[in-house]
Amino acid sequence: MFFERVASVLVGYPRQVALALLFLFLLGLVGMTGVSMETGSDTYLDKSTREGVLYDSYTERFLSDSAVLLVKCDDPLDPEFLGFLDRLETEVREVRHVESVEALPDVLKALNHGRLPASRAEALPDVLKALNHGRLPASRAEAEMLLGHLPPDLRAQLLPSNILTLVLVDVEQGVSTDVSRGVLHSVQAVIESESPPPGVSIEVTGNTAFDEQMEDELTASLAVLIAAAMGLMAITLAVLFSSMSHRLLPALLVAVGMILTFGVMGFTGINLNIGVVAAFPVLLGLGIDYAIQFQARLDEECRRSPLPEAVRTTLVRTGPAVLVAMAATGMGFIAMFISPVPMVKSFGIVSLIGIACCYGVTLLGLPAYALLRDYRPKPAAAGRGVEMKERYDSLLSRTAGRIAKHPVPVLLVAALVAYGGVVVDSSIPIDTNQNTFVPPEMPTKLSLNEVTGLVGSVRPLPLLLQGEGVDDYETVVWMDRFGDYELSRHAELTGVTSAATLIKKYNGGVLPTDQAGIDAALARVPDDELKGYLSGHTAGVIDFATIDMQMGAQDRVKKEVMADVGWMRPPPGIEVDPTGDYDMFTSLIANIATSKEQMTYLGFALIFAYLVLVYRKRYAISPIIPLVCIVGWNAVGMLLMGINYTPMTACLGSMTIGVASEYTILMMERYGEEIREHGDPQRAIREGVQKVGTAVTVSALVTACGFSALVLSNFQIIANFGITTVIAVGFSLVGAIIIMPAALAIVGGGKKELEAGTDQGDPASSPGGV
Repeated sequence: MFFERVASVLVGYPRQVALALLFLFLLGLVGMTGVSMETGSDTYLDKSTREGVLYDSYTERFLSDSAVLLVKCDDPLDPEFLGFLDRLETEVREVRHVESVEALPDVLKALNHGRLPASRAEALPDVLKALNHGRLPASRAEAEMLLGHLPPDLRAQLLPSNILTLVLVDVEQGVSTDVSRGVLHSVQAVIESESPPPGVSIEVTGNTAFDEQMEDELTASLAVLIAAAMGLMAITLAVLFSSMSHRLLPALLVAVGMILTFGVMGFTGINLNIGVVAAFPVLLGLGIDYAIQFQARLDEECRRSPLPEAVRTTLVRTGPAVLVAMAATGMGFIAMFISPVPMVKSFGIVSLIGIACCYGVTLLGLPAYALLRDYRPKPAAAGRGVEMKERYDSLLSRTAGRIAKHPVPVLLVAALVAYGGVVVDSSIPIDTNQNTFVPPEMPTKLSLNEVTGLVGSVRPLPLLLQGEGVDDYETVVWMDRFGDYELSRHAELTGVTSAATLIKKYNGGVLPTDQAGIDAALARVPDDELKGYLSGHTAGVIDFATIDMQMGAQDRVKKEVMADVGWMRPPPGIEVDPTGDYDMFTSLIANIATSKEQMTYLGFALIFAYLVLVYRKRYAISPIIPLVCIVGWNAVGMLLMGINYTPMTACLGSMTIGVASEYTILMMERYGEEIREHGDPQRAIREGVQKVGTAVTVSALVTACGFSALVLSNFQIIANFGITTVIAVGFSLVGAIIIMPAALAIVGGGKKELEAGTDQGDPASSPGGV
């Protein structure tokens, strides 16, 4: 038997095993240096799907990054301030990969040159041509007079308030994210090198700045969460494990397991993201649970046999039981692989790696430590801790006995609450707004919100047109008609830009009447304008400006626009699809609604098939009963706590199946061990719950402490996930010590059935358990 061989190696060579673990620990430290942070579209959108391919095609062909400088001052029209801002613009234009800079001084100099824009659509590109010939106004009155010639929408864009103005910095199209971030850093360096007039402050915001600061916050959050989880679990162990010798040993083992997990991530190229950050406190809780189960059994065996024999018994009996429970936990994480959201998949992958590392470290590390340190249990002297444990054991035994005698009422009440959760689940809102996920006081979030509040949404709705002949006369006419139709139909859409609007702009405000006219007009459009809306003959973009809306309203507008595309069909051969961040975040709503149910159903199917395959007896389905109840209870808990579904809480069902299955399977394993010894199902339930219940309770409380560290995160998406996981662990404990005895009383087999499983390879019929 595998575990007997492992026991022989550990008993014979504990020092060598300890050195091997030390080597793996050092290797993990090396590997973790290769772990990097990941944010942005890669965490929300699977780039191998059609939507992901469209998104990348759109961003590579048409989208250029941009930064917004939020400049606050006492008077934006003060000549001294305008001179400073003009110098700042000149310096920023010199930064490599900066394509253009647009701000108030540009327009004022152009207006002084006599170039007055007729509309917002014509304003900036035409105005900027006159920069070298204009001059800044010499007085505030002159500046105010010049601004009076501007269209109201352009004035609102450049001067949204009397104490604030915006500087728009566009990066060259097609540069990588790293280059774009380098540009951002260079712009920041230029700002810091300048000496602004008194009372002037400049904040850099935009999507790149937002993502970069989000990564920094996530990295800091991960360190805080792991430290907090370790601290909370250590305190909980010190209190609840006070009767145990070397009571902080589980915390040491799980810390080594976490280092190995980081190392595997580094060597395999798995990056950190919100999902992975949320996974680590979960792994701490699960990993410490394995260590507690092993140490509790070791301590028990050491009281009745020599240390080498106690180690051997612990490995042979507890090793398979915890492995079975760990594999069942893995079924819940495997179910996450079907999620269309990459961060959820990475949560599942890292969780699988983590539980395997923690189990391996505990399986080898705890016996090696015990043998090298000559582990001895604390004397069973009377004391408050021992007395409380005995009382709790007695309470568990009595409660389990009563439940086993009257299982039907217990199961009916549990099922009724679970059914209520199923009913209310669809009424829980789904939140996919990235702005609500990040820390509320994050500077770039606040500045981006300020820009949005002043000039409207900074996230347009782009439609990507693909097909041969996007610049044909028929397609351009369709673009023009469709854009006007949508603006007339949707108050949420405030403007439209496309190849058609650019052609009209450079053709006296009208569309040509034939292909030759279209080609001539396109030739007059400057390349730096045209490339944002037309790519050769095969791709184009219709860009709708929008007001600031909630995610649900954005999704509704997108669906209505696409319904109009179906009604007002483009020319044959032209495909029209929504894309960009607008489509990515709104599509998350449908993805979450669908995948959260699919992951839960798949989790149940996997755990059911696993239990039947491993045990092949009727009692094997007993853990499914509390699992169904717990998943239903979760929805009730979320509704009462006012927590919405997000990309993280969407995986709560499958994660709960994984976590709760461990407790229920450990209960079932001990039940099988007891019934083989006594043959009485009622007694087996009582004694099984009594002997495992305390360890499971301690494990659940320590695990909950690990999960509760997530609540400390300043990322709301992680904090809410922490609350729901703590609730789920609490429900899992109730399911294990309350619902599981009732389930075993209904479907648990007697001694004859269990003995019959010996010939069929039933693991529960061989020495095992916890």
